[in-house]
Amino acid sequence: MLEKGKLVVLTLEGDLEQKGFDVTLEISEKGKIPHVKKRGFLQANLSLIKLLDRWQKEYRSLAQNNRIRPKEIIYERPKQVDQGFQELATELSSCLNLWLESESFRNLDTELREQLNLSEEIRVLIRTSDSYLRRLPWELWSFIQKYTRAAIALAPANYKKTTKNPNLFPNITQKVRILAILGDSTGIDTESDRQILKALPNAEVEFLVEPQRYQISDRLWEQPWDILFFAGHSETRQQKGLIHINPAESLTLKELTYSLKTAIENGLQLAIFNSCDGLGLIEELEGLNLPQMILMREPVPDRVAQEFLKYFLRAFAGGTSLYLAQRQAREQLQGWENLFPCASWLPVIYQNPAALDCDWSTLEGKKTSSTPPNKPNWPITAITALGITVGLIGLRSLGILQGLELKAFDQFVRLRTPEPIDERILVITVNEEDIRYQQAQKMARQGSLSDVALAQLLNKLIPHHPRVIASDIVHDFDFSPAASLAIKKAQVFIGICRVGNEAHQGDLETIPPPPTLETTQLGFTNFVLDADDVIRRQILGMSKDDICNTDHSFSFRIVRAYLQNIPVEKTDDGLRIGTINLPKVDNNAGGYQLPSQEVLGHQVLINYRATPPRTIPLQEILDGSQDPQLAGLVSDKIILIGVDQDNVDQHLTPYSQGGKQSQLAGVLIQAEMISHLISSVENQRPWFWWWPEWLENIWIVFWSVIAGIAFWLGRSLVKRTLAFTLAFVLLSLISFLVFLQGGWIPFVPALLALGLTGFCLNFIKR
Repeated sequence: MLEKGKLVVLTLEGDLEQKGFDVTLEISEKGKIPHVKKRGFLQANLSLIKLLDRWQKEYRSLAQNNRIRPKEIIYERPKQVDQGFQELATELSSCLNLWLESESFRNLDTELREQLNLSEEIRVLIRTSDSYLRRLPWELWSFIQKYTRAAIALAPANYKKTTKNPNLFPNITQKVRILAILGDSTGIDTESDRQILKALPNAEVEFLVEPQRYQISDRLWEQPWDILFFAGHSETRQQKGLIHINPAESLTLKELTYSLKTAIENGLQLAIFNSCDGLGLIEELEGLNLPQMILMREPVPDRVAQEFLKYFLRAFAGGTSLYLAQRQAREQLQGWENLFPCASWLPVIYQNPAALDCDWSTLEGKKTSSTPPNKPNWPITAITALGITVGLIGLRSLGILQGLELKAFDQFVRLRTPEPIDERILVITVNEEDIRYQQAQKMARQGSLSDVALAQLLNKLIPHHPRVIASDIVHDFDFSPAASLAIKKAQVFIGICRVGNEAHQGDLETIPPPPTLETTQLGFTNFVLDADDVIRRQILGMSKDDICNTDHSFSFRIVRAYLQNIPVEKTDDGLRIGTINLPKVDNNAGGYQLPSQEVLGHQVLINYRATPPRTIPLQEILDGSQDPQLAGLVSDKIILIGVDQDNVDQHLTPYSQGGKQSQLAGVLIQAEMISHLISSVENQRPWFWWWPEWLENIWIVFWSVIAGIAFWLGRSLVKRTLAFTLAFVLLSLISFLVFLQGGWIPFVPALLALGLTGFCLNFIKR
């Protein structure tokens, strides 16, 4: 399998008629992850569509002996191409290049020319599902014309890697196995194709001449094949490709789905359809993930089909790569264009991006290395893996790896697809401008929120029937009469206090609650800070003190009021709200290894959203700016009131380190906690869970074992590096996919087990 050279992938999403295309460029060494990734844009281009349609219409009107369906064959001698058609082809080529030279695409074109050099082999894949783009002669792009060792192919927008059964039919003869179907040959010469195939070196070719459908299916099932070849009449009808297998019968490739799928699993690498109008065949084969196809974009003259096959197979069987052999054969067709116009535009490769392009020696089944297999020293490998694993588990139990695991947790949080904001919560914030507004309105204050402003705010909100109103602003003195009256009118009003002397936060000063509120209207606002000052946990309940007389957190009190009649009960390992279990953070929870004083109360992990709930400044409510939409903003919602000022009650969250948002105000973190709880109950949003410690230890051991296996199976540095890279990707992927379902499993210890085991084994003589 070829490994040298560069792979260029251009992914185009959109359409040519209206939207244009979002373009993603990826450049990589063959078989490696992309080292360049950039984005650009190509405008919609109706002129290009019109020219392409005109060219196709004119091309198909030419009198040529094509390999399209027999009833449409016109038997005329080839004639010189008229000047008008040549000018149309030139105009289409110019329009294509002008489009690809547009300003919005120039950064990608420049990147290509800077990253690639003229001497290296380059595979260029055009990934798209747009039918117009598949019909365009991309070979005329000035980039391809300049880079003579670059070849272009179409590729699907969606694909997957095929599963191969390499040991089911071992290639004992080490010859390229070809199944050649010579279909309906009415009016064309498929005998020339037969002779070209028979002359191939080191190949076993089986011919099916004008076969029945069952014969094709049987041969695909019964034998392994490297190449599937078809010559005869074919066409596209309503975007579906048809091949005429005999004078009386035609079929779509979907009618051979099961046999083709089996052939691909048994090693089929390449299909060549040396017949007309092949783009419809793409639609039929796309879902089967065949590694490579070569086909003709338009009706192909019989002589052109024969010459292309001769040129291509001569180069391919001679050791030239698939892509360069196709380019060379295509360009040789230019010598026939005085008789068969645009012949060099017709052949095209269709590539599954998950498959590597093949060469003739690979299809022969030859070994690329004579290095004898290494005999592994399994006892030393096992001792090494065990020692590293025990050491890592010991370090983890002491909390030494906790900081790294928390960073990995934060990274996984940031990698998730952002969720929409929680519309059930509205936060009314008090900032510097709101304080100045209160001063301008002569509102007497003892804190950031005047009782006059609070009364006015409540009187505006209550007529719209919010479900809960809660204030996250300290108010350790009596409410004014007006504010007290407004609070009584509210369906539910909740205030705050703070429990003092909490061990895991140091000595905190108790903050008294508003004197007139009942215990059922109170919640404590104590936060849990990790060693890096990030808030990842919330306390639902803990012991109250003499001043802050509540065992419910502020967020949990609001959630219980919002959910109303949904039952809450204690369980052996946490709490249950309705049918949702809330596992309690203990000494060993996910990546945490916490001392006992750090897990006081009932703590749970917070499942943050990327974007907090909507906020509106206090002034906009009081001055009437929001009156027209206030009912929609407030009705049946949770209304939180809190301070959002710089350097006042600001905290770090997992998102703070990702550059997406800075520190978050305390009231917004309360909103995230509330959203987390009610979303879990009402929307089944994932709740964080973790494995028991014994299962986590098995997981760490497993990846140390994987490292040992990968090391001994890799017979060279390149293969070993590839094996460890794949193991790393697999570990990351599994950990992240489990995380998306709420599971926090050990990532850093498993990664260290994988890497350290492999590193240490490098120093062991085998």
